[in-house]
Amino acid sequence: FLFSSLALTTFHFYQVRSTLLTELEKRGFSLTQNLVYQAARSLERGDIKSLEEETAALCADNDVRYIIIQDRDGQVVTESSRDQVNLSAIRAALAAEAWMPGTPEVMTIRTGNGRVLHNFSAPVWLEHKVPDLGSTFADQDRTAGRRLGTVRIGFTTEATLGRIERAFGLSLAFLGLICAAGLLGIILVTRWALTPLSKMADAARSIAGGDLTQRVQVSSGDEIGALGLAFNEMTRSLALSTETLAARNGELETVISLREKSLAELRETQARLRGRHEALPIG
Repeated sequence: FLFSSLALTTFHFYQVRSTLLTELEKRGFSLTQNLVYQAARSLERGDIKSLEEETAALCADNDVRYIIIQDRDGQVVTESSRDQVNLSAIRAALAAEAWMPGTPEVMTIRTGNGRVLHNFSAPVWLEHKVPDLGSTFADQDRTAGRRLGTVRIGFTTEATLGRIERAFGLSLAFLGLICAAGLLGIILVTRWALTPLSKMADAARSIAGGDLTQRVQVSSGDEIGALGLAFNEMTRSLALSTETLAARNGELETVISLREKSLAELRETQARLRGRHEALPIG
């Protein structure tokens, strides 16, 4: 039961985790696509202020760690980040991979403090066509218009996965408590059930030693109680049989004693008669 419950809980956890990661990836691309629309209009009009306000608002999302928007030449137009995010290290990591991606893509970045971020990137075209979420990684038609720049969003799943993992840990702890309580219950029930049997075993050993006065106390009407009644009845029958056998042995010993006495008297009489016969004169 313990192993099956643990296996089922673990399977459910990884199933939920996989589904959640898929949904978070869809959400990351959805945020990226929405920002692409905003960036296309702002970059076309040269309205950097509204773009900065939009990126700052998006960074208020707990799952968003940074936003970088570049122009067509790869220069950073605006960027925003949350606390403890080193944008210089992020830019270096992105430049090492693909600073100017031609299609929507996602890549994993591991920061210096050990955090894992998912970078969602998408090019901004003057006549941008939103890619279908089911074909996020498919090549986008780059002949649809003039390229205006690139949008990058750093997305984290730590908070959400942390809640799932904490819930999983609590589930394991709860499962452990249930198993411990069940094990304790089994031990107590086993001891309660085996105590009368242990007393019967002690009484049987005493009976084997010759003490036929032993009886067990019957305090229940279940199978163990019925066994105790049968044990006491057997002990009484054995004691009665032993007493009867002892009485018959006593009677037999009396008969044997009388017979031996009679034989002794007979032998004594025969000896006297033989002596008298030998004393008579011959002729």
